[in-house]
Amino acid sequence: MSHLLYPFEQILNAGSVAELGASINCMVHSLGFSSFHYGAHAPIKPNGERARFIFDGTEQKHGGVISSYPESWFERYQSQNYIEIDPLVRHCSRSILPVVWHQQKKTDDRNISRMFDEAHEHGLVSGATFSVIGKSGELAIFSITTQSQDEADQRNIAAQLGQGYMLLAHIHETVTRLGLPHIQSKDFPALTKREKECLTWVSSGKTSWEISRILGLSENTIVFHISNAGKKLGANTRSQTVARALALGIIAP
Repeated sequence: MSHLLYPFEQILNAGSVAELGASINCMVHSLGFSSFHYGAHAPIKPNGERARFIFDGTEQKHGGVISSYPESWFERYQSQNYIEIDPLVRHCSRSILPVVWHQQKKTDDRNISRMFDEAHEHGLVSGATFSVIGKSGELAIFSITTQSQDEADQRNIAAQLGQGYMLLAHIHETVTRLGLPHIQSKDFPALTKREKECLTWVSSGKTSWEISRILGLSENTIVFHISNAGKKLGANTRSQTVARALALGIIAP
């Protein structure tokens, strides 16, 4: 069992991003893959504004991204703004189930087809993509790829899904330790206990009237607390207020 854990221990014990990248690269090759890409995204900036999702590595190359993808692909990805249409990014923003590339339905969207054709030209032919939501609500995405579409390689991709998830978990833990930007609690808007309580009930689908019955307060008082929380969070609607509170970790889902 120890020989299986050792590569992950190397990743956990990495003392720098460069050392971590080298350990990931070694592990990825031992699993039969040729390259990898890890990117982490915090949904909310410290000032409370929603952050733009950046997964191509061009604007965070020295921040939350570790990758062995060719630099030419980064440049192409950014110049064509592929992040706006990338189905892998879209899937991972909605689900933490893995994506096996060759098992996806063929698309009729010419732009997406062109994106994948160009990825193939850069050696990103087959692979799998994983995602996980971290302690501060950040979304981490990890892809492992091969340069061929051979049946043996595709079978290996399916066989290594469990290892891929384990690898991502250990990578993200280490990146967090090494200094993944976090939203510090001092940057959170200060909501009162009652405001948090009201937003928690709103997040579970309760109306102001229902919350007033639960808490034994007037409906107007409930509306006041929710409205006041929205002002503190810079939100314009009730749903936006709840979404921002959840993203910041002020209330639990």
